[in-house]
This record gives sequence, C-alpha cells and structure tokens, in this order.
Amino acid sequence: MRKYILCFLMAVVFCLSAIVSQARDATPRVVIGNVEARAGQDVAVPVKLENNPGIIALDFAVDYDETKAELIGVEKGDYNLTDAPIQSPYVFNWADGASDDKTNENVGVMNFHILDGAEGTVDLTVTIRDPDNFVNAAMETVIFETADGGITILSGADSENDPDEIPDIPDDEFMDAIINSKKCYIATAVYGSYDCPEVWTLRRFRDHILGENWYGRAFIRTYYAISPAAIKLFGETEWFQTFWRDRLDKLVTTLQKNGVESAPYTDRVW
Repeated sequence: MRKYILCFLMAVVFCLSAIVSQARDATPRVVIGNVEARAGQDVAVPVKLENNPGIIALDFAVDYDETKAELIGVEKGDYNLTDAPIQSPYVFNWADGASDDKTNENVGVMNFHILDGAEGTVDLTVTIRDPDNFVNAAMETVIFETADGGITILSGADSENDPDEIPDIPDDEFMDAIINSKKCYIATAVYGSYDCPEVWTLRRFRDHILGENWYGRAFIRTYYAISPAAIKLFGETEWFQTFWRDRLDKLVTTLQKNGVESAPYTDRVW
C-alpha cells in the first residue's frame, strides 16, 4: 500500500509540472479576471493580454449581466483605448499604426457595482468582435483566444476566511482534522492552515486552472481519493514535510509570478 502511495506522490509532482507548463504556453489570449464581492459593493476586474506577440490594433467586447452588476467605469491601462458607452457589451478598441506593441497585463480595469440583492455569479464573457481587427504592423491577423472571467457574489454568511479553517492542533489530531475537512490535504499539512497565502494561491490554481479541463478535474478527483491515506501515513514525517514544502513553494512562486493571487479566497462551488 505504501509503495502505491509513494508512486502517486511522485506522479503528483510530474502532473502539476506538466499542467503548469501547459497553462504557461505561448498562445495569445485576452483574459478577464475572476474576483469576489458582496451585493452592494464596488469591485475592480482586471482585463489583460497574455503572450502578446505584437499588435497595432485590438478589438473585443465583454458581456455581463446588467441585472446583477452595474459597470460604473473603465480605467485605461497600457493602451489608449477608444472611449466607449458604459453598457453591456463593453467594447475594448485600440489602434496605433506605428509599430508592434507587445504589452501584456494591463489593458484596462472594469469597475462594477454589485446590485443590492444580487446572488450567484456575474459572468464576464469576452468576444473577439472581428479577428481581422487584431493585426500587427505587417497587417497580418494575430489570432487571440479568450478566457472568460466573472464576479462571485458572496452571501452574507461567507467570510473572508473559510469558517472551517483547520485548527492549530498537534500530531494525530491535526492530521485527522485535515482528512475530515476534505480540504487541500497535502498543502494544509505542509503549511499548517487551510487559510494562508500559499494555500489561497493553490486553491485558486485548483479551481480556475486545473478545474477548467477534463484532465485537470480527473487529477483533482484522484488526488482527493488518495491523498488522505498519504497524510495519515506520512503527514507527520520530516521527509514528507521537506519534500512537499520545497516543491509547493516553487509551484506557488511560479503561479504568483503568472498572476495567481494570494489574497483570501472562497472555494469555487462545483
């Protein structure tokens, strides 16, 4: 049994490395952020490009549910966007005939007010209005994929930190608490809490990178099926803590460098 669990742990390392590498491929994308807010609050949603090979024009639109959120303004970022009506869909348009601009990250920020009584999620759907309007200085069309975002509306019962935070108790009781909580078992055992910056980053990685495709979801199901036994057998050992702390630290650093936040997080509801 222990041999199989050790094999699984090694497979976890390789799978995570492969998935992170795929998440960081060179495909140009328009990406809308994922954020959280409560009804009645204002919230900022970042809009960015990834892997921009160089363009002189862009043109895309973001749709949102006006029954749940009001767009109260759009801040221009690294591109001198054309002013557009504050409505759904909101149009992001920019053109500069000089030379290719390879700027990523900050295209703009959409500022929303979450309407009183709103519940659920405000889906932010990005659409390339005309692919021929994404061009480089050679007047060649540059194909951009899209990554939708959204605003998760927190209920009154939610808190910034999960109410089921793993208690700071020692030894076997701590490991039993991790297993019974059905949380991020290995990360919680290594970092000592389900609510800390490193685990917030890993939870976002699980929900919004791994969880976005079938093989990532299959990995999550396998991980949650096997890792409780790994924690029970090895969670308190020094080699386990050292092995996973080194690898998780590197993974967290890579994710944070690529825009995965380390702020308090409420798990995605599947």
